[in-house]
Amino acid sequence: MKLEWLGHACFRITTGQGLTVVTDPYDESVGYGRLNVQADIVTMSHQHHDHNCLEGVHGFQRTFDGPCDEDLGSLRIRAIESFHDGENGLKRGKNLIFRFEADGQSAVHLGDLGHMPDKAQLDFISGADVLLVPVGGFYTIDTPAALKIVSLSAPKAAVAMHFRNACCAFPISTAEEFAHALNAKPLSGENEIGELRGAYVPEL
Repeated sequence: MKLEWLGHACFRITTGQGLTVVTDPYDESVGYGRLNVQADIVTMSHQHHDHNCLEGVHGFQRTFDGPCDEDLGSLRIRAIESFHDGENGLKRGKNLIFRFEADGQSAVHLGDLGHMPDKAQLDFISGADVLLVPVGGFYTIDTPAALKIVSLSAPKAAVAMHFRNACCAFPISTAEEFAHALNAKPLSGENEIGELRGAYVPEL
């Protein structure tokens, strides 16, 4: 599988068979401009404007926005429920954690996870080849919680997402603390998931 960051919590995952997934597409208000990408499948961790904007994704045949376990031939997609906050969803509702499996590899997208995972959720995300983890806080877990989840789930690679930068001016933290704690490397362009090791901070 290949992985490319498109900004915020939006990634394009491409299987060896050429099937493409776009995760959590955002609208223009996030600061990265308007998405203009092709995909076969779109996944949405929750229905907020910075994660569910389908207008910038073209050609998709399927969308996933609820718990699921589907085998699409070259790709298995699973999703389980979690919460967007630390109060069982009372502040911001529910959130989905997605796990993508193809080509003998796995990628886990935590969406806007807002709490430490319970045992079942931790079992679901553990051992991935790559874990896509929010680090900005305020709307999601913060960097210390993200670091703990990375430690507990032991992915081969961890990629920061949902952080403030020159494009996104949300009232959230940058990825600097994550980068410093894990000696993260920059991530740009399309990357072979099987070749990723350690921690990364995406850059456009």
